[in-house]
Amino acid sequence: MGSANRMYIRPLLALACALITLCIPDAIQAQVSVREFSPARAAIDATGFAGTVLVYDANQNSYAAGHAERIDRRLIPASTFKILNSLVALEAGVIADQRTVIKWDGVARERTEVNRDLDLQAAFRLSAVPHYQALGACRRNPIRPIFVTFQPDRNGGSKGDRRS
Repeated sequence: MGSANRMYIRPLLALACALITLCIPDAIQAQVSVREFSPARAAIDATGFAGTVLVYDANQNSYAAGHAERIDRRLIPASTFKILNSLVALEAGVIADQRTVIKWDGVARERTEVNRDLDLQAAFRLSAVPHYQALGACRRNPIRPIFVTFQPDRNGGSKGDRRS
């Protein structure tokens, strides 16, 4: 693994930890001590959206969250799934770089801008859900069995779906 790829490992693990909380039963979450992380809260508040982020500090074996009061609520990861999917696909060698083309599945959607082959950079910019589903479904994807993906709605958007 090249040094450029190594810089993605810590953010990938932090994001994976945050997304894994979607799968942890409420009873287990209630037993975990989580401190409020005000910089994360401020970043979330600046977006105008109601969300949360949970970060695991492996050095301290502790959790911190922006809006810790929301960690027991199940929220879809929305566009943050693109970050995790992209990093995992790059780390696992599913795709080589941002110029790797992800084939269109041939299904015409109302969001016509996604009705074509897209490279990773364009798929990221356009939030091209079908293209990210293709990455998540790839057999070479090491976390494929627990991957968080989204099912497209009839307009080419998405609705949350946890696949196992």
